[in-house]
Amino acid sequence: MDQKKIETLLKIKEANEPLLMSKPNVVGVDVGFKYVGGKQTGEVAIRVFVKKKMDVAQKDAIPGTLQGEKTDVIEEEKVELQV
Repeated sequence: MDQKKIETLLKIKEANEPLLMSKPNVVGVDVGFKYVGGKQTGEVAIRVFVKKKMDVAQKDAIPGTLQGEKTDVIEEEKVELQV
């Protein structure tokens, strides 16, 4: 895994976390492996956890990218800190 890429993603996450957390239904934000169809892709992304995936107004939608880096929306009712 590219450490520089992780550092970049963490900076982008940190800069955008207040905005993302202010959106309805969002329960957490982190950086980790992107999932598609329930399977890990091996690609690292900014992950946004929501209580339930649903159609929302455009202003409340999670963008597909932040500062050119991919995001991943994951349905998770509760986010637990993992060390």
